[in-house]
Amino acid sequence: MRGWKMDKEFKISDAEFEVMKIIWDKSPIRSSQIVKILSHVKDWKPNTILTLVSRLVNKKAVGFTKEGNAYITFQKSPRRNVSRNLVLHLLIASSTVH
Repeated sequence: MRGWKMDKEFKISDAEFEVMKIIWDKSPIRSSQIVKILSHVKDWKPNTILTLVSRLVNKKAVGFTKEGNAYITFQKSPRRNVSRNLVLHLLIASSTVH
């Protein structure tokens, strides 16, 4: 499994990166909406998606607030930080391929 370095403190998995893309595009977004979107484009169960969101909260990549029964998720790490590190990762990886 690849990991995308978001900053010096942590990496995110490919699956977590898919969740982050939704959050960046829709932030702030209800966790239930993240589940709805990803369950249509990926063959993932709701609990899997919520686990990925929880991991991103634990890694401080996203935050959340509770409004009634809903959890509102928002980005804490800008897309440009991750994109920059992803490009560097790909450049390094391609330079080692012959």
